[in-house]
Amino acid sequence: MKINFTIIFLYLSFFACLPPENPEPGYSLLSEEEIAERNQECDLYLSFAHTNYSNHEYVDAVENFNEIITLGCSERNAEDIFPWMGRSYIEQGKNDSASYIFKKGMKYLDSNSEFLEVYAWNEGKLNKVEN
Repeated sequence: MKINFTIIFLYLSFFACLPPENPEPGYSLLSEEEIAERNQECDLYLSFAHTNYSNHEYVDAVENFNEIITLGCSERNAEDIFPWMGRSYIEQGKNDSASYIFKKGMKYLDSNSEFLEVYAWNEGKLNKVEN
């Protein structure tokens, strides 16, 4: 039986460089500098989103909140994202979308009474009183 060492080498090289599937808390593929840069970008989009909300530009607010989530700042900025993104959907008459966002926010805000209040109000509007 002949072993092809080239294939084994390529296989090991490829899989040895992959990050773990479920990294432990605090594990990050970004350097501290990259995290600081990302956080600054998230703060900028957060400012845009809240300005949009204040100006009743709810579609733009949702787009900016989505950008923050995409950048990976959901946990860091949960209190500033999920309640206001949900409210932006409510203002557009998209209570189902608001419900979806509130459910995502529960991961971070399950003990935040203000968040739970608006979430419960929205679920009542959807006649989902069991939630």
